[in-house]
Amino acid sequence: MRAFQFQNHLVRGVIGLLLVGGIGCGDVSYGESASITKIKELALGGDTLAQVMLGEIYFDSLGVSKDLQKAHYWFTKAAERGDFPNSSRTDYYYSATVPGVDKQKSQPFTAWQKRAAEEGDPTVQYTMGETYWRGKEIPKNYAQALYWCKRAAEQGHRNAQARVGLIYYEGQGVPQSYPAAFEWFKKAAKQGSKIAQLALATMYSEGQGIPRDYEQAHYWADKAVIKELNVEEPDYEDFIWYDIERVKTDGKLAQSALGIAYFYEGKNAYQKEDRKLALSYFIKSAQRGYLPAFVEAGSLYEFTQPNYQQAAFWYREGAEKGSAEAQFRLGHLFEQGAGMPQNYPEAARWYQKSAEQGNGVAQEALGRVNFFLGDDEKAFYWFKKRAESDLKEEESLEAPLALSFFYYAGQIVPKDNDKALYWRKRAEKVWENADRAYPSRLRDELNVYMWR
Repeated sequence: MRAFQFQNHLVRGVIGLLLVGGIGCGDVSYGESASITKIKELALGGDTLAQVMLGEIYFDSLGVSKDLQKAHYWFTKAAERGDFPNSSRTDYYYSATVPGVDKQKSQPFTAWQKRAAEEGDPTVQYTMGETYWRGKEIPKNYAQALYWCKRAAEQGHRNAQARVGLIYYEGQGVPQSYPAAFEWFKKAAKQGSKIAQLALATMYSEGQGIPRDYEQAHYWADKAVIKELNVEEPDYEDFIWYDIERVKTDGKLAQSALGIAYFYEGKNAYQKEDRKLALSYFIKSAQRGYLPAFVEAGSLYEFTQPNYQQAAFWYREGAEKGSAEAQFRLGHLFEQGAGMPQNYPEAARWYQKSAEQGNGVAQEALGRVNFFLGDDEKAFYWFKKRAESDLKEEESLEAPLALSFFYYAGQIVPKDNDKALYWRKRAEKVWENADRAYPSRLRDELNVYMWR
């Protein structure tokens, strides 16, 4: 531990010893003690340690009424001497409103702040990096922000680690690097940084630079979101939360992680058969943009109520945001005419969006709808794509059945009995393991050939 860090702890210990005996605490003064009077005399005489102690006393209202202006005065006096670079406390004043302190004169950095940063004080290094990153008191400079935050981060400063992660995550002044962001977020998250935990939850959920892992996403979201970002009084030890209003309103990381947390709360409620509570959590999750929640909310409306209009609403919301599963579910409602007029072209439109994202079930459905629409060429293409895929979904029945028909009839493709037989055997294998009562209009239309 550096000498000035040790001294800072020593000062607070000495103050505590001096105040033992009930001199007073909080914002109420019970009369100045002889100890405080002596500290004042020493401070006025130029004793740096006494100046720092007096600053601490006024800052924390230790035996006197809280007075940030006086605290600032004595911290600055000590810092100007250069003998005791107690920069951490003074830095708080540059991030908070201090009555009577002209922030413009003390910004951006005093000579003692720069010295403390160069000598390795991680708190000052982080504060300088944050100041460059915010660009309020001085022009925004991401390179300097990264430089100072990284120096602090390398010493284990959790908020600096989180800020470095965010810089790499957003690609601010450096090439975007999810792997680098992930490593710094992980360091900060393990130390309890909420923003880093939110970031890890999002990266695991989206598969950003790492394999997608919903269990890890849930783990970190759960650690970060005990209650919904109740941070009206940000902790001075956690400067990064000064961005909280931005995070609460449009911060992608926070909103996404909240969505994950609510989603898994919904899953837990569903397992306990509390459908109403589960639905409320899924809706909260969906409102924060978590795509799987749109499907879960729609499914609860479709299968447990049923309310097809509400199901279609949530499926459409998710589908328009790019959820392949929601696109498939919406297409299915149009195909079946569930709660709406049956509409094959509209079903095909949503199936195709899902199929193009690799959804095998949607590929099969798109082949089926195109077959009914009389577009055999498109039907064959999507049936073949589905049948030949290596997706680990339930093996298709309709796709090989349809391909067998196309090759047997010589429709769209040259007649080929061997291929027809191959796909017929594939279909028969699935059929043996399938629920034969499962309704399928396509199967019914082709079964004259297949099952005679």
